[in-house]
Amino acid sequence: LENEEDGHDYHCEEIRWNAVNTIRYPLLCSLAGVLAGLFGVGGGIIKGPLMLELGVEPQVAGATASTMILFTSASAAVSFQVFGLLKGDYGAFCFILGFSCTLLGQVAIQRWMQETKRPSVTVLSIGLVLAISTVLLVMEMIGHMARTEDLQKLVLPTSLCNIND
Repeated sequence: LENEEDGHDYHCEEIRWNAVNTIRYPLLCSLAGVLAGLFGVGGGIIKGPLMLELGVEPQVAGATASTMILFTSASAAVSFQVFGLLKGDYGAFCFILGFSCTLLGQVAIQRWMQETKRPSVTVLSIGLVLAISTVLLVMEMIGHMARTEDLQKLVLPTSLCNIND
């Protein structure tokens, strides 16, 4: 623990708020949110690594990123259901599958962390999710380009809710 001028004891992973960081961190988080919206990914996928870069403890960054992803996914699912774009049985199946896989992953990572006594497992799991997401995004893009005869159509604006794309 380090003692600052004002008498506050800072933990080594704690963010120190000063005049520069009070402006810089919200700007970086806002940029991350805009990028997450533009690329169609949950904000936690972008802000998780950003928080690690800012010096947030890995468990805190992972939990915060997961919470952001939970709210993003839940709001997207509700929006799709409200607009009639989600089949109920398919949505229920995906919910059960996602919940089960999350529970399994949580138990496995928790055991691994207890055995190795290393918090780096959290950082590695965030990196793995980012790597897999990137590969899947590139595969989807290549597949979409292969199915499109006129590549000019890829840059034309379309309806966000068009289920024919």
